[in-house]
Amino acid sequence: RAKESPFVRAGDLLGAETQYRQVLAGDPNEPHAHAGLAEILLIRGELDASRREAELAIRARPRRADYHALAGRIAERRGLALDAAAHYQRAAQLDPSDAASRRAAQRLGATTSRPAPPSPATHANPYESPEERPAPRRSGGQNAAPIVVPNVDLPSPDLGF
Repeated sequence: RAKESPFVRAGDLLGAETQYRQVLAGDPNEPHAHAGLAEILLIRGELDASRREAELAIRARPRRADYHALAGRIAERRGLALDAAAHYQRAAQLDPSDAASRRAAQRLGATTSRPAPPSPATHANPYESPEERPAPRRSGGQNAAPIVVPNVDLPSPDLGF
């Protein structure tokens, strides 16, 4: 879990939010501030904004297990069980001692044989890796249906020769 703000520990969510936003004004890529702000927004029920902040934290530090666990909690609150399971599974892969994320992934149906999505920093679509893409279909082969072209006189194009 990311280090909490003293404001959060004191129960002052407004103070913590102000602190995180000030940090982000100075450094818009500060992952801890994005994660902290995501936590506050999650507590307040602002799920879309919370998700955006968690994604920014993950983009900046894709190997932080606690950021993936946070994204899992957000996805779960949004009712996106598969996304939540994938994030929890990724958190458990990054931090094998994270029993809570491992249990959450199992509870939501993730299996160790199903890979977690790559981080947004390394792939444009976080839920599809190049290995998971289906191979392009190729025409031809023994069972291919023949292509039938009607016998029609088509005008020749004027190529200007």
